[in-house]
Amino acid sequence: MKEKIQNPPKTLWIFNHYAITPQYPGGTRHFELGRNLSNLGTRVIIFASSFVHMNLRSIPQIKKEKYKVEQYENLLFIWVKALKYKNNNWKRLLNMLHYCLSTYMLAKRLVKKGVLNKPDVIVGSTVHPFAPLMASRLARKYRVPFLFEIRDLWPQSFIDVGIWTDSSLPSWFFKRIEKRSISRALKIIILSLFKGFVHKQAY
Repeated sequence: MKEKIQNPPKTLWIFNHYAITPQYPGGTRHFELGRNLSNLGTRVIIFASSFVHMNLRSIPQIKKEKYKVEQYENLLFIWVKALKYKNNNWKRLLNMLHYCLSTYMLAKRLVKKGVLNKPDVIVGSTVHPFAPLMASRLARKYRVPFLFEIRDLWPQSFIDVGIWTDSSLPSWFFKRIEKRSISRALKIIILSLFKGFVHKQAY
């Protein structure tokens, strides 16, 4: 009797700027999801910022290194070094952009060096819209499905609370980013549904 050939496990990359592990404050949804999926046979790699937003501190393992890899059972958690900030101002915006650029370059480098397998599926998650856009670019590079997880709505949340108007330049800019990510997504994952999402479908 011939031995049955097992298919290699799928590799899933998750990009969430604010993902954390249980020893830090905040939500651990992606950590728990990734650990459960990895225990079922999927190779899961989570890319997160080394600067923890909930306590405004870098993880202690990050010093001069550009990234840190931690393994939790079968889950790989990659902390990517990102700029620090103290307030919700332009420095936080730089932190977002720095995370995206650093993560994009790091992911490609780790694949090229054979440290990571090429992904079979990529998930890009908001809080901010730059991370999913960056993830969609990597998905196009490796010609794999991109899943867009919407947690915070940009710019609709800011329009609804009166920070921006629907016709303002920031609203126009973030609508373009969101539309680009949606157009590249094979599937859209929604954690909460409210009227802003319905409105967004019009453009």
